[in-house]
Amino acid sequence: MFFANVRGMVNTASSPISKNQTTGRLEIDFFVFDGGKCFSIEVDGNHHQQIGQVNRDYARDRLLLREQIPTARFTADECYQQPEQVVSEIIALFAHA
Repeated sequence: MFFANVRGMVNTASSPISKNQTTGRLEIDFFVFDGGKCFSIEVDGNHHQQIGQVNRDYARDRLLLREQIPTARFTADECYQQPEQVVSEIIALFAHA
């Protein structure tokens, strides 16, 4: 089961993650639930190359990982040009988790 464009809030008060990198607001491209586990999948377009966005992405990934939610990132180009390969890789990644 998966959900697209998931939005939520996280309490950053007790977080070890730098406060200037997180706002408490999270938006995840795809949240996947499988076999009692949860995974985050991100599709990164060009704006993810900007310094501020890169820092926020890394901080968010660490916040999720702290809650045992790993993140797999793919570029938008990969998803548009090789969608079958991306899906196969996602399945393979999560089959081994």
